[in-house]
Amino acid sequence: MVVVVSAPPKLTESWRVLLDGVNENPSQQTIGGLLPRADTVGAYLLAAALDAIDEPARVITADLLGIRTDSVFCNATPQNADMTAVRNTLSEGQIVIVPGGQAINGDGDMTWLGKNSSDVTAILLAAHLGATVCAICSDVPGVYSADPNTFEDAQLMETICYADAIVMSVSGAKILHHRAVELAYDRGIDLQLRLNKPPFNQGTVVGKTGLVQAVVPDANSKVIVFPDMQSRAIGLQALNDHNLTLLDLQDVPEQPVVVTCGFSNPAHILNDANIPFVETSQKVLTLLNRGRVQRELCPSLSALEALARSSHNKFFRAIA
Repeated sequence: MVVVVSAPPKLTESWRVLLDGVNENPSQQTIGGLLPRADTVGAYLLAAALDAIDEPARVITADLLGIRTDSVFCNATPQNADMTAVRNTLSEGQIVIVPGGQAINGDGDMTWLGKNSSDVTAILLAAHLGATVCAICSDVPGVYSADPNTFEDAQLMETICYADAIVMSVSGAKILHHRAVELAYDRGIDLQLRLNKPPFNQGTVVGKTGLVQAVVPDANSKVIVFPDMQSRAIGLQALNDHNLTLLDLQDVPEQPVVVTCGFSNPAHILNDANIPFVETSQKVLTLLNRGRVQRELCPSLSALEALARSSHNKFFRAIA
């Protein structure tokens, strides 16, 4: 068995607060060197639990894991993987425990696959070990039509196709990382989403079929406008160079660029590069309707919440 473990709840966020208390704008290498180590805590806590029941296990951290990336420290892109340490440990009859989101670059420095990237690690391992199914266990049993923590009437979806899952992820939904889904699609790996506590029930399968209706309001989205096309082109390149998740809204007045998925600081990147821009107070809402994707910019958080609620009600009024 190979198990990829995330950080204990809120630990990564608390470490980020601790880091900000020292320096609000640390280098990307500093952030990427510290925050993924929160997942190491989760891995060793699982190892301790297995010790208690005499199950042999080994934690394999980034320096031994064999996942190599580029040198974008906080949103690194995997380039290759060597599963020697994982295979050797499995051949010895031990459970392999891997901290999620960790890798190293060509210089041996720690890199981070991004916030909420444990599933990227899991599917990378599944792909390189020849698995056809990867189980993802979290605090919800699957993918919903909206965030079930804020929408009491959110609908659990039994199946969702890779394409719709990717759209939801890049739009800011707190589901699977879009790179993980892209890799699963490329390798033909079905993703079985389960609850991470008893009864561990399966809620959603991500695979080839399943067009959905869903509402994705991204309260953490950052909407950026550039003063001219030259600044826009240079700004897009700078943000892409840091592997940020972007929505390029070319058909909207002022052609804004939206940075989604939170936890990044595009303003810091653009300021460092001396690229002029304005970050607006707008937030992005994405609507999926059985293969059709529509995006709306809302002027405030309250407007975002209101439009998301009314849109969800329209989708599911027959059920309600």
